[in-house]
Amino acid sequence: GAAKHRGCRAFAPDDQEVSLDPGARALHLRLALPRGYKWTEGASHHVAVASQNDDVLHVPPFTVPDLTFDWKVPIEVRAEGRTIITVSGAVFYCPVTDESICLFGPLDLSIPIVVEPGGMDVLEVAYTVSPE
Repeated sequence: GAAKHRGCRAFAPDDQEVSLDPGARALHLRLALPRGYKWTEGASHHVAVASQNDDVLHVPPFTVPDLTFDWKVPIEVRAEGRTIITVSGAVFYCPVTDESICLFGPLDLSIPIVVEPGGMDVLEVAYTVSPE
């Protein structure tokens, strides 16, 4: 649905498959905030990346490595075919002017993938977390 893609500029129109080369080894995940906000340090940010078809593409367990929110996530392509990569979890942020206000940003992205020769070497996923 359209709601899952809101703010996810990398994927338009909705539900269009992204072609990924069998030699791909990484997913580049970039989370951004609107101007005037910053990530909450010390919060328990949780980001999970998964593949719905492990026979085609496997995502090893991923833990948030740092607070850059600009990460290379290793992936293992196992066969040509289709899968959906999901990015889920929660991140926390606050206005730059008032760190006492902590906001919660739920993540719920679905990216349809087709693994085929000639696709992208790196899957680019960019998403802007925004206050409702």
